[in-house]
Amino acid sequence: MKKRNLLLAGLMVAAMAVVTACSSNTTAETTTVETTIAEAASTTAAEITEAETTMDEETTSADSKTTEQEELRLMQEFAEEVKAAVEAEDIAWLADLSEFPVSLTLSTGEVSEIEDHEAFEALGAETVFTEEFKKAIAAVNPEELEETEGSVVMGEETTITIGMVDGAPAITGIQL
Repeated sequence: MKKRNLLLAGLMVAAMAVVTACSSNTTAETTTVETTIAEAASTTAAEITEAETTMDEETTSADSKTTEQEELRLMQEFAEEVKAAVEAEDIAWLADLSEFPVSLTLSTGEVSEIEDHEAFEALGAETVFTEEFKKAIAAVNPEELEETEGSVVMGEETTITIGMVDGAPAITGIQL
């Protein structure tokens, strides 16, 4: 915006100087001066458009980075709550934090899509909260989580995947 204002101010000063100079010139000289002003205005307008485009691209890029950073921060904060639910071995709480259907991979390699809250709770705490799972999630430092392809993964072998769903973090997958 500053560039645009400076360019417009410069154009106005140049135009005023030319008009002042033209008041004492002949018609032929005035036409030449008017042509010069028109060319300068055209060039200035193109420069303003280019400057605005550049500034819009820079703003969009900065907004995108801010959004990604904000999403990561939200997922890191959400990971704290996930850790608390696992530590409490609260299957209903963990289900509340999930987006259904949620993908569940058992230690046997069997993959299931859990369709809703009731089906998640029906798995039972003993199925979900294995010692390995609880240790893996307890060892996660949410501040160190990094976003990869729009999600973060808590744990290494036994994991919980958190993704953004409708602008909010949610559990999208569990691997036991």
